[in-house]
Amino acid sequence: MLVVTTDFIPNAAILETKGAVCSERVAAINAAKDAINWVKGLWGGQSDAYSEEYRKARQQALQDLQSQAAALGADAIMDLKLHYDQFLNSEIIMVVVTASGTAVTTGPAQ
Repeated sequence: MLVVTTDFIPNAAILETKGAVCSERVAAINAAKDAINWVKGLWGGQSDAYSEEYRKARQQALQDLQSQAAALGADAIMDLKLHYDQFLNSEIIMVVVTASGTAVTTGPAQ
């Protein structure tokens, strides 16, 4: 399925708008892992735990969008938006990825 961040699809006509598709994915990062990454960050290191959790959550959110769009009979998602956030409590950091877009059917450009 084609997924684009634009409000048009090059070389294609939008035949029908099927509707909005949305997904929210939440992943937890253990505070002990985070403490290790905090220390690494003092010297400009990359936080592998954060990067991996954001990557997995983003992939899951995009898979959700594609499944929802397919269930609506769409063959593409336009105007993809991704939003990243995190919530903290005393022991766990929650990584949140929200994805949304518009499910459409496409045909050859006129």
